[in-house]
Amino acid sequence: MWIIVVAVLLRLGFLALSVHNNGSDALVSGDAIGYLELARNLASGNGFVSPVDGVLAPEVFRAPGLPLLIAPFAILPFGIIIYGALLSLLAGVLLPFLTYHIGTRITTDKAALIAAGLVSIEPHLVIHSFLPLSEMPFTLFALGGFLAALVAHEKSSYRFSLLAGALLGCAVLIRPGFLHIFLVLAIGAWLVLFLSKDTRQRYVIAMLAMAVVILAPWYARNYEVTGALSLSGQGWRNVYTDYLASVRALKKGTSFGDEKNKLKDEALPRFGLSRAEVGNPANSKILRDAALEELWRSKTTVVKLETALLASFFLQDGYYYAFRKYGFLTDTPEPHASPTYEFLTKGIGGGISATTQELARQKFIPLFGRLFTIAVFAGAILGFFLARGRLRYIIAGTIILTALISTVIGLGIEARLRVPVEPFLFILASAAVMWIVRRYQIKFKYGN
Repeated sequence: MWIIVVAVLLRLGFLALSVHNNGSDALVSGDAIGYLELARNLASGNGFVSPVDGVLAPEVFRAPGLPLLIAPFAILPFGIIIYGALLSLLAGVLLPFLTYHIGTRITTDKAALIAAGLVSIEPHLVIHSFLPLSEMPFTLFALGGFLAALVAHEKSSYRFSLLAGALLGCAVLIRPGFLHIFLVLAIGAWLVLFLSKDTRQRYVIAMLAMAVVILAPWYARNYEVTGALSLSGQGWRNVYTDYLASVRALKKGTSFGDEKNKLKDEALPRFGLSRAEVGNPANSKILRDAALEELWRSKTTVVKLETALLASFFLQDGYYYAFRKYGFLTDTPEPHASPTYEFLTKGIGGGISATTQELARQKFIPLFGRLFTIAVFAGAILGFFLARGRLRYIIAGTIILTALISTVIGLGIEARLRVPVEPFLFILASAAVMWIVRRYQIKFKYGN
């Protein structure tokens, strides 16, 4: 109970401090601007639309999950603060609760308690608990669906299977990219049960059927609007504008942002598409073919980039920028450098020099963050071998697939993309912590 109390108070305290430092407008930046605009149009009765050339048009790039959650607060005075406070309450209660109960199924109760404590205080999980972004709502729905699926398996319950399907379906409507991850894992689980002639395979089918019921209306809507069977325009558009831009930036030594804008502007003369149409799922095949053709010609750069991006996914901390953005730290005037970009363009020597300068500019705060993330990642690897049962393979699969899919945004990758799998990383790492503690207790007791 004390973990939940700390988790709630910490989130509400950070929300209050952020609003005090920068006002409520500071909570809405980046992707949140687009989500809030969609939410306001929904709340105003305009539908799921966004402006295109000054005219409201059906939104086809984003999915409706998050805007629907924000909509009731979008037109209220201080609505975003109210939304942030309610989400903080939910996250403060549910994150430790769900993490603990999932953790007890693959490790010890004490290890699961450590994992619950970590999700209650980890800075990214705290900050994203009050922001109008997709990370925290998705994480809560996904963890809830995951736990419901485990209970359905344990109790042979159709009720929990349907609940799991509904929660996971809602999670996908918040972050469509996870549809492929859920499908791979669910089909894999069903196949294992089928081959072992376990009758509980039917509960996986029930879960998938309920997810289809949840997602089908949005597939139908997008097909009617765009002619494409897709949940959103995300996916191949990101590969084209983000991943390909990263490859070009590395090869030319140019800016990732500039290359991304050039690729969007190229779409008009090259494919006969407007800048707005680049995000339409009906054009995904065009963008896919163009991106894959160019990426194939740059195979060596792709291998280097992908290796660096996967390392960044697991080892970035992002705490300095998060604290600075919401007024917990003051910024310095020097321009920032991307360590990933510097290492890939300048080699080890130049990368170390640029990274050292960047760390000094940030008062070496990222150094402590990196040490923490490295410890968690190393602990999670060890914890995988210490955990029990087949569930660890699903958890590891979720982490790995999330990392791979996250790299489609190239050099735009941020530590916040790790938020949905941080509870799983903490669960595995906590198993390693308890193993180390037990070994030291034995050594101290017996002297060997």
